[in-house]
Amino acid sequence: MSTQLNESPSPNGPSSRSNGLSEENQPPTYPPPGGGNYVLEDFSQSRINRGQQEINYYISDTDEKILVALRQLRGVVATLANPGQVDLQALDDAIEEVSKATKRIAGPFPPGCLPPTGLRVG
Repeated sequence: MSTQLNESPSPNGPSSRSNGLSEENQPPTYPPPGGGNYVLEDFSQSRINRGQQEINYYISDTDEKILVALRQLRGVVATLANPGQVDLQALDDAIEEVSKATKRIAGPFPPGCLPPTGLRVG
């Protein structure tokens, strides 16, 4: 089954695509992070995998930064609270759960997790 869009004459404009939208009604395309150093029409499996690796990296990197912030916040709450006044176990459990989930984002290789530099992470 082909996923290629077929263009044909349309009463809505110069051409209509099989998705029902005329060229004038297509959503805008924005360059991906890093400026988009590839041809937009390159839907090869290797390009898709590379893109997913970079997405996985950005998600993992963001999650790690959030975990650092949560751990710092936990430390502040523990410091400011009177001993025994605040139970931090639920927060500790949530931080641990997010940490474990973050490590599973990349999954088995492929696609894995690669920063834009091409160095393997995790």
